[in-house]
Amino acid sequence: MRQASRVSMRWSRSRRMLWCTAAVIALAAGDSAAQFDSGSTGADGALDFAASPPGTVIDFDPTTFDPPLDPDGDGVYHFTTITIPANVTVKLRANKAGAAPVHWLAQGAVTIGGTLDLNGEAGHGASPAMPRVPSVPGPGGFGGGIGARVPNTPPQPGFGPGAGCVPNSGAGHATAGGDWNACLTNEPYGNAFLLPLIGGSGGGGGGSAGADGAGGGAGGGAILIASSTSISVSGIVRSNGGNNGGSGGGGGSGGAIRLVAPTFGGAGGLTAAGGVGFRPGGVGRIRVETLQNTFTGTTSGDARATTLVPNPILLPTTPQPQLKILTVDGVPVPPKPLGRFDMVDVMIDDAGPVDIVLEGHNIPLDATITVTVINETEGTSTSQTSPVPGTEELWNASVTMTFASGFSHIFTHAEWAPPPPAATPASSGARTGGAR
Repeated sequence: MRQASRVSMRWSRSRRMLWCTAAVIALAAGDSAAQFDSGSTGADGALDFAASPPGTVIDFDPTTFDPPLDPDGDGVYHFTTITIPANVTVKLRANKAGAAPVHWLAQGAVTIGGTLDLNGEAGHGASPAMPRVPSVPGPGGFGGGIGARVPNTPPQPGFGPGAGCVPNSGAGHATAGGDWNACLTNEPYGNAFLLPLIGGSGGGGGGSAGADGAGGGAGGGAILIASSTSISVSGIVRSNGGNNGGSGGGGGSGGAIRLVAPTFGGAGGLTAAGGVGFRPGGVGRIRVETLQNTFTGTTSGDARATTLVPNPILLPTTPQPQLKILTVDGVPVPPKPLGRFDMVDVMIDDAGPVDIVLEGHNIPLDATITVTVINETEGTSTSQTSPVPGTEELWNASVTMTFASGFSHIFTHAEWAPPPPAATPASSGARTGGAR
């Protein structure tokens, strides 16, 4: 009797092939001490973990709050205050907190006495007993590549605009990732303004056709914390790239941390380091914008601080692209698939070709959708499709693939060309200061 196929799915994130940056100009203002407004409406109330016992580790999941936070999935939160007490850790990972960069806006004080952790996950180990799955990034970051498994599964490159190549290259961000075998994709990207807000990229998987290898580390996440009054960090905010799996594989790159408030203080730490790997990941970016900076703590990464009127908070103005798998062989996929082999998302028993039905949101109809299936024993297969006629806001598509017995892992991505640039408007007579 044929063994049932077990299908495990990781969250998926649609990807644009062109990453745009935004130019920021400081306009001359009559009152440099004008009141800064974070833009928070306070609709989400206070984010307060003060009642948590010391040593508590909280996996932040907006769907577990009552009522649920961030129902539209754009990563923007409107708090009154934010409190993470000492000896409490709040972890943000893309498979629970969502794939979009995080924007925590607060009307009042933000106090971080414990740990706010957006680190990328480490890659899997090279042992044949270890499952081959991409490592999970922080929200706004990108996953690491899987390692090789003899004889059928070659190593996979990392994900993201600074992805590490195979085998073993570290991912880039503010600095290039550690190179191996003339990698051309792990170069620096983004800018010191952190506009747009982008996290770290994933390191390349290790191994070869003749040797099992470890997976690459995932990229650190991306977060903006803005307060209309103050931010204090006596604990730590970290968005480090994930390490490799211990034998081959590249490190993930550090993520992005932007803090904006009239006053900023504390004696804690801000870190966006690259992950350790056969070749390390590049460092991420940190930016502090404040009128009064009394912070005496430490930073690790490409850190910049300004003591001028904070730049405006530029939130996502368009709905975020989303791509998800609805069914496999007619079996519904959970809304939040775990992508794990010890707790599978779907079980099927079909030796023939089966349909995989996809749903896309805010992805152009001319996009190319790639579905990759990695089976633990039979290797990797891919299929491509395009959205069926519909609207960019919501469409469906499907591919037909055959699953071997045992465990399989599915992941997807979308690619499309960026729109043509808009015509340059005529210059105005506004006075401008220097960009900062």
